[in-house]
Amino acid sequence: MTSPAQRAIGLALGGGVVRGIAHVGVLQVIEELGIEIDCIAGTSSGAIVGAMYAAGIPLKEIVDIAGHAKWRDLAEISMRRDGLIGTRRLAAYLDSVVGGKSFGELRIPFKAVATDIATGEEVILSKGPVRDAVRASCAIPGIFVPVRLGGRMLVDGGLCNNVPASVVRGMGASYVVAVDLNALSLGTPPPRNVFQIILHAHDIMQRANVEKESKMADLLIQPDLSGLGLIDFNSAKEFMDRGAAAARRALQPPMHEHIMDGDAE
Repeated sequence: MTSPAQRAIGLALGGGVVRGIAHVGVLQVIEELGIEIDCIAGTSSGAIVGAMYAAGIPLKEIVDIAGHAKWRDLAEISMRRDGLIGTRRLAAYLDSVVGGKSFGELRIPFKAVATDIATGEEVILSKGPVRDAVRASCAIPGIFVPVRLGGRMLVDGGLCNNVPASVVRGMGASYVVAVDLNALSLGTPPPRNVFQIILHAHDIMQRANVEKESKMADLLIQPDLSGLGLIDFNSAKEFMDRGAAAARRALQPPMHEHIMDGDAE
């Protein structure tokens, strides 16, 4: 818990398909520096990593999970008209890594961001099974089958809020650290099939809402992920290393002391 003399520090983890593994490297540096996170919000792959950390999964285990993840663990071909890939396998995977927890059982307050595909509204999820909220946050339209929750048809939160700094601020954080995975991703290998084209198009569209959200953060971490593919699990270690490198640059003194000092302006 945060003492009265300390800031309430919130973490906003942006989406980016497999780039989300870079968040694990950021968390490694945050733990090394002894920075305690009081609340987390995540979009898409940021919601996956955020949910695991909020559930109290030891970071060493999260590193191992990220290093061994494969598409076959997360995706299943769908014969439906509303998506190429179903989310049941993803739901089972999420249950296995967060222990089947509901939001009320998490160690750190957490929210996942999704989009109502019918209205375009941002939907902030914070009740019920964590797996359902996170798979909704990850459901890239045109690729994944939408997730129906609370009478809504939900898809990837990146359409409306890909770096949810405002959500973290709304959770009571007085100091917001946001991680944007898409700002420095030039040089990504060009798409080679319709699946990759949809992913790249989605990546381009969601950048429009990042600038506004970034201004809500007190500290913005932007890993250089240039040259790394959106769907390349084989580069997991490189993603983590680059995430860690960016976090060290952003959190080097005096910034680290500034965050830890609750009286600093």
